[in-house]
Amino acid sequence: MKNRIFKSLVLFVSFSLLMAACNPDEDVVITKDEISMIQSDNYEEALLDDVDESTDAIVYDLDQNDYEQTSLKSTVCYTVTVDKPDSTRFPKTITVDYGDGCSVVIDGDTITKSGVITIVITGRYSSAGASRTVTYTNFFVNGIQFEGTRTQTSLGVDENLNYSWTVTLINGRMIFPDGTTVVREVSKTRTLVTNKTMVRVDDYWLTTGTTSGINYLGESFLKEIVDPLRKNYTCRFIVSGSMEITRNDLVYTIDFGNGTCDRAATITRDGETVNITLPWNHNIE
Repeated sequence: MKNRIFKSLVLFVSFSLLMAACNPDEDVVITKDEISMIQSDNYEEALLDDVDESTDAIVYDLDQNDYEQTSLKSTVCYTVTVDKPDSTRFPKTITVDYGDGCSVVIDGDTITKSGVITIVITGRYSSAGASRTVTYTNFFVNGIQFEGTRTQTSLGVDENLNYSWTVTLINGRMIFPDGTTVVREVSKTRTLVTNKTMVRVDDYWLTTGTTSGINYLGESFLKEIVDPLRKNYTCRFIVSGSMEITRNDLVYTIDFGNGTCDRAATITRDGETVNITLPWNHNIE
């Protein structure tokens, strides 16, 4: 009798272990799908940041040279025109035309832009109250179409020669080649820390604020920056800071590290933390 009970117990334990082996993710709090969602969100944000920073660089260079477009430091494979090429008449309309495709390779990643960006500015680069409104006409980055109106309004220059802008995105949409659409509304403040120098290689951006919308899964989300996100002028990736993403009543904390220029970050949810790599692609499957 005892022998039969022992055999039954062994069979039960073996069956339980087999079931656990067949369900390796059963005890994992953060799933692969959640990691993929957060990586994709970061890619979308990186694309928006790239467009912001490239238009900022164009406006800055124009402003430094009295809006004479032929003095731009680099036009690679796009053209820039200004309707009033002087430093006194505003508003101005700046048109950036990437044509049928303009590609650059940075750190092994190819960034291809096509179409037209229109920038309407109401004052000089650092003038408090001056706004910069960006709209898109058949504009694509890596095959993803951009829509919406992105407005930056200058808060002026502080005593440390740092520039700040409020940033809004209204009716923002990113449409992927398969028709998948991401919706974003943005309300942020971006500060360009200059270290009191006139060169840009030691500058960095600090960003605070929120983003809300609908992700590629059709789910509503809210992102809130907890610690200002820092992005160095010489690095394509966020190097420090943290934010929270709320989705389906779940809260994820994304930490971008301690200042190293890399693609590393961590995700924390319900007490579990995992390390991730931030890719330069989208993880829609």
